[in-house]
Amino acid sequence: MKRANRTVLLVKLVFLGIFAAACAGIWWYQLAVARPRAVCLAQPGAEWTARTKTCRVPPEYACEHGGGWWEPTTRTCARVISIPALTGRPAPAQR
Repeated sequence: MKRANRTVLLVKLVFLGIFAAACAGIWWYQLAVARPRAVCLAQPGAEWTARTKTCRVPPEYACEHGGGWWEPTTRTCARVISIPALTGRPAPAQR
């Protein structure tokens, strides 16, 4: 009877070890793989590169959402500057 108890205990420990390893693997996958991809895809305009596992935001999206104006022909990001801010003169009166 002692041998049967030891065998049952051994089988329980083996299954507990398999379960713990599976839980650790799923936890690692969620933190290291699935979460960064989900965070990236939650940003509008962002692209996830599976090969390098990186998140890329296109420059036109970053420019427009940063308050700039994107020029696609020259691929430059321009900022609008008001004339009074540029010259230092007071703003013209409203008509």
